[in-house]
Amino acid sequence: MGFKLGCFWKALLVLSMVLGCSSGKSEDGQDAGSGDAGRDAGRDSGATASEPDDSFFDPVADESLVFTFKGRINDAATAYEQLKVGEGDFKLTLDGGTDELTEGMMALADTFPADAGTESLRGEKYVALAVYKTLEGTSTTMTAEHVNVYAIVDDLMALKKDRKNLMPIGRGIVVAHKWFVNLKMDGSRLDRVCTIGFADPANKDSRYFVDTGLNKTFGVGEVLALWGNVGLETDPAAIKEQYPDLEDYEGLWCQFLKDNATITKDEYVAELASDDATLSCDMPQGYLDPFSADHLAVTFKGAINDAANQYPAYGAIQIDAEVDGGTYGDAVYSTYAYKYTDAGAGTDYVAASTMDDVVEVSTRRYTVNLIAIEVARPALVEAKASGEGLIANDQIFAYIAEAELIYAADGTTLDYQKICPVAVNDPASTASSAFVCAEGNTDFSIGETLELASNLALTTDPAVVGPLSGVPEGETCICQNLTTPIPCADFPGR
Repeated sequence: MGFKLGCFWKALLVLSMVLGCSSGKSEDGQDAGSGDAGRDAGRDSGATASEPDDSFFDPVADESLVFTFKGRINDAATAYEQLKVGEGDFKLTLDGGTDELTEGMMALADTFPADAGTESLRGEKYVALAVYKTLEGTSTTMTAEHVNVYAIVDDLMALKKDRKNLMPIGRGIVVAHKWFVNLKMDGSRLDRVCTIGFADPANKDSRYFVDTGLNKTFGVGEVLALWGNVGLETDPAAIKEQYPDLEDYEGLWCQFLKDNATITKDEYVAELASDDATLSCDMPQGYLDPFSADHLAVTFKGAINDAANQYPAYGAIQIDAEVDGGTYGDAVYSTYAYKYTDAGAGTDYVAASTMDDVVEVSTRRYTVNLIAIEVARPALVEAKASGEGLIANDQIFAYIAEAELIYAADGTTLDYQKICPVAVNDPASTASSAFVCAEGNTDFSIGETLELASNLALTTDPAVVGPLSGVPEGETCICQNLTTPIPCADFPGR
């Protein structure tokens, strides 16, 4: 249901950080963590211990990364859908709290570029681990903690030659980030990658443990089994000294990217500011001021999609909605506009819709609020022609509904849905309207941009809500199994 950091393509950081995503399946259909990573790759008969003892995991510092990893080594150039995930446990302890990072866990092989910032690493082959934890996110934004762990292949081979397992970090690199992501309405992606810790060079107890018996070259396709216990330096002044090219942003030292290319902080700020629901023309003064206790005031800006498009271009929305003293629209998700045809009425409509307050109540089962405003397309065209931009209430249908969604085992097929309308725009209100900025439009067809505002009085009267929402007689909700209507009594209980 959410935007996944694991599906980011590879991004270059100060020291060539690599990251990808995977379906979590190996080529033979087995889970790459419990399948590929768990198989014996053919141990070296002269190898020593295969894993560390319990004392290895006692944190070497108050702020630390303690981890275990086992998985196939991927080529960093591999397409993300082909990458194989590993299995393990990464515990990141900062500021007295510990987070467990488990998402997107994988190993990647690559070579440091000839102009790498650290001269001794230029041209060196490495194996890097990547893992993250989602802290919060919507369909277009995400905040995550992310860790990269690097080990230099020549150092690993020297350890194997000496038939040892335990090694200091040495030339290895460990970096922790806080990562902020925005997917813009135009399809571009903005990243703010802020370093929050790196391997403390003063901590001589930091170490790796490697099951060297699994490897011949530590190359692509081999299984890597790596453990680590690393003390972290988190002082902002030390981070800036270590990574002088980072820029300050809200107290963190960060790098900024657009579509994987480095940009400046000022460029990043400008890009963010250009991607909101502010309309390009002036609304009538005070247009969005509520005039009814139960109300829906909206501004939306985004591309008009085909209603059949499974991967619509998202838009931006701002919502002020209240029903019976409760508010809606504070945590929106999956916001977009689309065009559809009401076959019965023979009329085209353009709608802006969003989900709100998505909660996973159990595996593949969610509760969510649905908010939408639909406007007759001929009314939009007429508003453009008149130059006034205003659209009467009788050309609008808007609703707020509470829904429960159950997905099939594949995680994408909507198996059951139960939609319970809470309120609709009151058809008796003469003060309700919509307003459109139409200078850039021709006829509000698919691909054009919709810039829409509305201020609507809502009603919760069941005698109005039910018929306008299409609720079957005798029901208070609309229930379906796949696309087939069912009695709500047959909707699966929790």
